[in-house]
Amino acid sequence: DNLHIMLCMSPLNPKFPVRARKFPGLVSSPTIDWFLPWPEEALVSVSHGFINDFPLDCSDNVKSSLITHMGRVHKMVSDVCDEYFNSMRRKVYQTPKSYLSFIAAYKSMYNEKLSALKEKEGRVRLGLEKLEQGAKDVEKLKSVLADEQVKLEQTSRKVNDMLETVNMSKAEAKIEEERVEAIKKKCESDAVRIQKDKESCEADLAAAQPHVDKANKAIKEVKEGHISEIKKLANPSDIIKLVFDCVLILFQLPLTPVNPTKIT
Repeated sequence: DNLHIMLCMSPLNPKFPVRARKFPGLVSSPTIDWFLPWPEEALVSVSHGFINDFPLDCSDNVKSSLITHMGRVHKMVSDVCDEYFNSMRRKVYQTPKSYLSFIAAYKSMYNEKLSALKEKEGRVRLGLEKLEQGAKDVEKLKSVLADEQVKLEQTSRKVNDMLETVNMSKAEAKIEEERVEAIKKKCESDAVRIQKDKESCEADLAAAQPHVDKANKAIKEVKEGHISEIKKLANPSDIIKLVFDCVLILFQLPLTPVNPTKIT
Protein backbone atom coordinates (compact mmCIF):
# COMPACT_ATOMS: atom_id res chain seq x y z
CA ASP A 1 0.00 0.00 0.00
CA ASN A 2 2.98 2.33 0.51
CA LEU A 3 4.46 1.76 -2.96
CA HIS A 4 3.46 4.42 -5.44
CA ILE A 5 4.64 4.40 -9.06
CA MET A 6 4.31 7.37 -11.36
CA LEU A 7 4.45 6.79 -15.09
CA CYS A 8 4.73 9.77 -17.40
CA MET A 9 3.62 9.05 -20.96
CA SER A 10 3.01 11.23 -23.94
CA PRO A 11 0.25 10.35 -26.43
CA LEU A 12 2.54 11.80 -29.08
CA ASN A 13 4.90 8.82 -28.69
CA PRO A 14 4.08 6.16 -31.35
CA LYS A 15 4.72 3.42 -28.75
CA PHE A 16 1.94 4.72 -26.48
CA PRO A 17 -0.99 2.87 -28.25
CA VAL A 18 1.15 -0.25 -28.65
CA ARG A 19 1.87 -0.40 -24.92
CA ALA A 20 -1.78 0.33 -24.11
CA ARG A 21 -2.88 -2.67 -26.18
CA LYS A 22 -0.20 -4.98 -24.79
CA PHE A 23 -0.70 -3.89 -21.18
CA PRO A 24 -4.31 -2.78 -20.73
CA GLY A 25 -3.75 -2.54 -17.00
CA LEU A 26 -1.67 0.58 -17.61
CA VAL A 27 -4.86 2.30 -18.73
CA SER A 28 -7.58 0.62 -16.63
CA SER A 29 -5.90 0.18 -13.25
CA PRO A 30 -3.97 3.40 -12.46
CA THR A 31 -5.35 6.83 -11.89
CA ILE A 32 -4.81 8.84 -15.05
CA ASP A 33 -4.03 12.50 -14.68
CA TRP A 34 -4.35 14.21 -18.04
CA PHE A 35 -2.30 17.44 -18.26
CA LEU A 36 -4.23 20.11 -20.01
CA PRO A 37 -2.52 22.35 -22.60
CA TRP A 38 -0.52 25.19 -21.19
CA PRO A 39 -1.97 28.65 -21.55
CA GLU A 40 -0.08 31.27 -23.50
CA GLU A 41 1.21 32.94 -20.32
CA ALA A 42 2.71 29.63 -19.12
CA LEU A 43 4.30 29.04 -22.53
CA VAL A 44 5.85 32.51 -22.47
CA SER A 45 7.06 31.93 -18.92
CA VAL A 46 8.70 28.62 -19.89
CA SER A 47 10.39 30.17 -22.92
CA HIS A 48 11.53 33.02 -20.68
CA GLY A 49 13.15 30.50 -18.31
CA PHE A 50 15.06 28.82 -21.16
CA ILE A 51 15.87 31.85 -23.33
CA ASN A 52 16.41 34.65 -20.83
CA ASP A 53 19.89 33.44 -19.80
CA PHE A 54 20.69 32.07 -23.25
CA PRO A 55 23.25 34.33 -25.01
CA LEU A 56 21.69 35.93 -28.06
CA ASP A 57 23.44 38.44 -30.28
CA CYS A 58 20.62 40.97 -30.10
CA SER A 59 19.16 43.68 -27.90
CA ASP A 60 16.98 43.04 -24.84
CA ASN A 61 13.86 44.24 -26.68
CA VAL A 62 14.42 41.74 -29.49
CA LYS A 63 15.04 38.92 -26.97
CA SER A 64 11.82 39.79 -25.11
CA SER A 65 9.88 39.79 -28.37
CA LEU A 66 11.41 36.41 -29.26
CA ILE A 67 10.34 34.90 -25.92
CA THR A 68 6.78 36.11 -26.40
CA HIS A 69 6.74 34.96 -30.02
CA MET A 70 7.76 31.39 -29.06
CA GLY A 71 4.80 31.09 -26.64
CA ARG A 72 2.36 32.51 -29.16
CA VAL A 73 3.58 30.22 -31.95
CA HIS A 74 3.09 27.10 -29.85
CA LYS A 75 -0.36 28.29 -28.77
CA MET A 76 -1.30 28.97 -32.41
CA VAL A 77 -0.16 25.46 -33.43
CA SER A 78 -2.21 23.91 -30.62
CA ASP A 79 -5.28 25.86 -31.75
CA VAL A 80 -4.79 24.70 -35.34
CA CYS A 81 -4.48 21.10 -34.14
CA ASP A 82 -7.85 21.44 -32.36
CA GLU A 83 -9.40 22.87 -35.52
CA TYR A 84 -7.95 19.97 -37.48
CA PHE A 85 -9.47 17.46 -35.03
CA ASN A 86 -12.87 19.11 -35.24
CA SER A 87 -12.72 19.07 -39.00
CA MET A 88 -11.02 15.73 -39.79
CA ARG A 89 -11.60 13.85 -36.49
CA ARG A 90 -7.88 13.06 -36.39
CA LYS A 91 -5.89 13.98 -33.32
CA VAL A 92 -2.54 15.74 -33.67
CA TYR A 93 -0.85 16.28 -30.33
CA GLN A 94 1.22 19.29 -29.38
CA THR A 95 2.39 18.53 -25.87
CA PRO A 96 4.59 20.52 -23.50
CA LYS A 97 7.36 18.10 -24.48
CA SER A 98 6.96 19.27 -28.08
CA TYR A 99 7.29 22.85 -26.87
CA LEU A 100 10.43 22.03 -24.89
CA SER A 101 11.83 20.20 -27.91
CA PHE A 102 10.99 23.23 -30.04
CA ILE A 103 12.93 25.52 -27.65
CA ALA A 104 15.89 23.10 -27.50
CA ALA A 105 15.92 22.77 -31.31
CA TYR A 106 15.85 26.58 -31.62
CA LYS A 107 18.81 26.94 -29.26
CA SER A 108 20.77 24.23 -31.05
CA MET A 109 20.00 25.66 -34.50
CA TYR A 110 20.80 29.18 -33.28
CA ASN A 111 24.23 28.08 -32.05
CA GLU A 112 24.86 26.21 -35.28
CA LYS A 113 23.78 29.09 -37.51
CA LEU A 114 25.59 31.65 -35.32
CA SER A 115 28.81 29.63 -35.56
CA ALA A 116 28.40 29.38 -39.33
CA LEU A 117 27.72 33.12 -39.58
CA LYS A 118 30.71 33.92 -37.39
CA GLU A 119 32.87 31.66 -39.53
CA LYS A 120 31.61 33.40 -42.68
CA GLU A 121 32.07 36.75 -40.96
CA GLY A 122 35.66 35.79 -40.11
CA ARG A 123 36.28 34.80 -43.71
CA VAL A 124 34.71 37.99 -45.02
CA ARG A 125 36.64 40.07 -42.49
CA LEU A 126 39.85 38.27 -43.43
CA GLY A 127 39.04 38.85 -47.09
CA LEU A 128 38.42 42.55 -46.43
CA GLU A 129 41.69 42.79 -44.50
CA LYS A 130 43.46 41.10 -47.38
CA LEU A 131 41.82 43.50 -49.82
CA GLU A 132 42.81 46.50 -47.70
CA GLN A 133 46.33 45.17 -47.37
CA GLY A 134 46.34 44.47 -51.10
CA ALA A 135 45.21 48.04 -51.79
CA LYS A 136 48.01 49.37 -49.58
CA ASP A 137 50.51 47.09 -51.31
CA VAL A 138 49.22 48.30 -54.69
CA GLU A 139 49.73 51.91 -53.64
CA LYS A 140 53.28 51.08 -52.51
CA LEU A 141 53.91 49.25 -55.76
CA LYS A 142 52.54 52.25 -57.68
CA SER A 143 55.07 54.47 -55.89
CA VAL A 144 57.86 51.99 -56.58
CA LEU A 145 56.66 51.67 -60.18
CA ALA A 146 56.73 55.44 -60.60
CA ASP A 147 60.33 55.55 -59.34
CA GLU A 148 61.27 52.64 -61.58
CA GLN A 149 59.52 54.37 -64.49
CA VAL A 150 61.71 57.43 -63.98
CA LYS A 151 64.80 55.22 -63.87
CA LEU A 152 63.57 53.40 -66.96
CA GLU A 153 63.13 56.66 -68.85
CA GLN A 154 66.61 57.79 -67.85
CA THR A 155 68.06 54.45 -68.90
CA SER A 156 66.10 54.62 -72.16
CA ARG A 157 67.55 58.05 -72.91
CA LYS A 158 71.06 56.79 -72.17
CA VAL A 159 70.49 53.76 -74.37
CA ASN A 160 69.14 55.95 -77.18
CA ASP A 161 72.19 58.21 -76.90
CA MET A 162 74.43 55.15 -76.99
CA LEU A 163 72.53 53.86 -80.02
CA GLU A 164 72.99 57.19 -81.78
CA THR A 165 76.70 57.11 -80.96
CA VAL A 166 76.93 53.52 -82.15
CA ASN A 167 75.06 54.38 -85.34
CA MET A 168 77.40 57.33 -85.94
CA SER A 169 80.41 55.15 -85.25
CA LYS A 170 78.94 52.52 -87.53
CA ALA A 171 78.49 55.11 -90.29
CA GLU A 172 82.04 56.33 -89.79
CA ALA A 173 83.25 52.75 -89.80
CA LYS A 174 81.30 52.18 -93.02
CA ILE A 175 82.95 55.20 -94.60
CA GLU A 176 86.35 54.06 -93.34
CA GLU A 177 85.62 50.59 -94.67
CA GLU A 178 84.75 52.00 -98.07
CA ARG A 179 87.91 54.11 -98.03
CA VAL A 180 90.00 51.10 -97.04
CA GLU A 181 88.28 49.06 -99.72
CA ALA A 182 89.15 51.75 -102.27
CA ILE A 183 92.77 51.78 -101.04
CA LYS A 184 92.78 47.99 -101.22
CA LYS A 185 91.53 48.05 -104.80
CA LYS A 186 94.12 50.72 -105.68
CA CYS A 187 96.86 48.66 -104.03
CA GLU A 188 95.72 45.59 -105.89
CA SER A 189 95.70 47.64 -109.11
CA ASP A 190 99.17 49.00 -108.29
CA ALA A 191 100.34 45.49 -107.48
CA VAL A 192 99.12 44.30 -110.88
CA ARG A 193 100.78 47.27 -112.57
CA ILE A 194 104.01 46.77 -110.61
CA GLN A 195 103.96 43.12 -111.49
CA LYS A 196 103.60 44.06 -115.13
CA ASP A 197 106.42 46.62 -114.79
CA LYS A 198 108.51 43.98 -113.03
CA GLU A 199 107.87 41.54 -115.81
CA SER A 200 108.69 44.24 -118.36
CA CYS A 201 111.90 45.17 -116.48
CA GLU A 202 112.84 41.57 -116.19
CA ALA A 203 112.28 41.19 -119.93
CA ASP A 204 114.38 44.32 -120.59
CA LEU A 205 117.00 43.02 -118.17
CA ALA A 206 117.00 39.70 -119.92
CA ALA A 207 117.40 41.50 -123.21
CA ALA A 208 120.17 43.76 -121.80
CA GLN A 209 121.92 41.01 -119.88
CA PRO A 210 124.05 39.95 -122.89
CA HIS A 211 125.21 43.52 -123.30
CA VAL A 212 125.94 43.74 -119.56
CA ASP A 213 127.90 40.52 -119.74
CA LYS A 214 129.73 41.86 -122.75
CA ALA A 215 130.44 45.13 -120.92
CA ASN A 216 131.67 43.27 -117.84
CA LYS A 217 133.89 41.23 -120.08
CA ALA A 218 135.17 44.38 -121.74
CA ILE A 219 135.84 45.94 -118.32
CA LYS A 220 137.83 42.95 -117.30
CA GLU A 221 139.93 43.38 -120.47
CA VAL A 222 140.76 47.00 -119.56
CA LYS A 223 144.40 47.20 -118.42
CA GLU A 224 146.04 49.77 -116.18
CA GLY A 225 148.15 50.83 -119.11
CA HIS A 226 145.05 51.70 -121.06
CA ILE A 227 143.98 54.09 -118.29
CA SER A 228 147.45 55.66 -118.13
CA GLU A 229 147.40 56.08 -121.86
CA ILE A 230 144.11 57.98 -121.72
CA LYS A 231 145.40 60.14 -118.88
CA LYS A 232 148.35 61.19 -121.05
CA LEU A 233 146.04 62.53 -123.73
CA ALA A 234 145.93 66.30 -123.52
CA ASN A 235 142.85 66.56 -125.72
CA PRO A 236 141.05 63.22 -125.94
CA SER A 237 138.79 62.58 -128.86
CA ASP A 238 135.07 63.28 -128.66
CA ILE A 239 134.16 59.59 -128.57
CA ILE A 240 136.30 59.12 -125.47
CA LYS A 241 134.57 62.10 -123.84
CA LEU A 242 131.16 60.64 -124.63
CA VAL A 243 132.14 57.33 -123.11
CA PHE A 244 133.35 58.94 -119.88
CA ASP A 245 130.22 61.14 -119.75
CA CYS A 246 128.15 57.94 -119.85
CA VAL A 247 130.27 56.53 -117.03
CA LEU A 248 129.64 59.67 -114.95
CA ILE A 249 125.93 59.38 -115.65
CA LEU A 250 125.94 55.75 -114.56
CA PHE A 251 127.67 56.66 -111.30
CA GLN A 252 125.37 59.70 -110.90
CA LEU A 253 128.27 62.10 -110.76
CA PRO A 254 128.17 65.71 -111.99
CA LEU A 255 129.11 66.28 -115.62
CA THR A 256 131.48 68.87 -116.93
CA PRO A 257 129.53 71.77 -118.43
CA VAL A 258 128.95 71.09 -122.11
CA ASN A 259 129.81 73.76 -124.66
CA PRO A 260 128.63 73.65 -128.23
CA THR A 261 131.36 72.17 -130.43
CA LYS A 262 131.86 69.95 -133.39
CA ILE A 263 132.50 66.29 -132.96
CA THR A 264 135.87 65.28 -134.28
